[in-house]
Amino acid sequence: MEGTSGSSVPGLSSLTNTLHSLSINNSSNNSNTSQPSSSANGTQSQTNGSSGAAGSAAGGASASSSIIPIISRTEQKKAKAVSDAIDKSLRADKERLQKERGAKLLILGPSETGKTTVLKQLKLLYGRKGLDAERQTYRRVVHLNIMKAIQSLCYGLQRANIPLEHAENIAHLETVMRLEATLKRYSITSIGFTNPAIPRKITDAKAETDMFLDMVPAIRALWADGGIQETFRTGANLNLQDSARYFLDSVDRIADLNYVPTDDDILQARVRTLAVSEHIFNIDGVTYKIFDVGGQKSLRKYWA
Repeated sequence: MEGTSGSSVPGLSSLTNTLHSLSINNSSNNSNTSQPSSSANGTQSQTNGSSGAAGSAAGGASASSSIIPIISRTEQKKAKAVSDAIDKSLRADKERLQKERGAKLLILGPSETGKTTVLKQLKLLYGRKGLDAERQTYRRVVHLNIMKAIQSLCYGLQRANIPLEHAENIAHLETVMRLEATLKRYSITSIGFTNPAIPRKITDAKAETDMFLDMVPAIRALWADGGIQETFRTGANLNLQDSARYFLDSVDRIADLNYVPTDDDILQARVRTLAVSEHIFNIDGVTYKIFDVGGQKSLRKYWA
């Protein structure tokens, strides 16, 4: 039996070798089969990873686009303050432009209705600087107003056949009556200008003053005469200005060499407006252009 067990069985060694070889081949095949599977799994893992990354990126983009920035209360107040400042500046610019644009006014009406007097009142209130510069011109206007007034009274006295109270005043009456041509020459039709047909000279102002001062004694005597006073009371178809009494009562004051017209004198002074004059006033920051147009029929074409 020992001998039998110790001896080799025919073909057993060959069978063992064959089985061993098959076992090795099988292990090798199993190993090769598992590698593609791992590779596939790896590929799938990479794919899933890429998909996950893409999804995360897309999700992040979507999330970032839907985020609303939060502004603090302090920033809101600052933004409102800036907006209010801009609105205020725009309103101020609009008001400034409206004021610069200003307004235009036209003073219209028949003669002797006080159009120029209204303008002088505006000058006293809002344009005193310009009016003060015109005071010396108004001095001549006042002188001429007085001479025209006494001349009109003398004409009225003659037309009404009213005798003079004092015979010595006849010479004064004749002196005044001879002034008609001279007064026409010096007739002021607008402040600063005389009759446009007669050239204005620098010496004219002195000539007017001298003429007035020479006439003061006659004017004073005639105005105090009972005949002239009666003529004034009755009217006698006089072409008198409503300021005649005011100036004739003040002749001594006005005859002073240092006389400067007062505000009341300027308001009472009468000047015929024979042209369109423009005057500019600034009232409460608004510029007004005021046009004074004469009331004569020849000037009414300028009313339109």
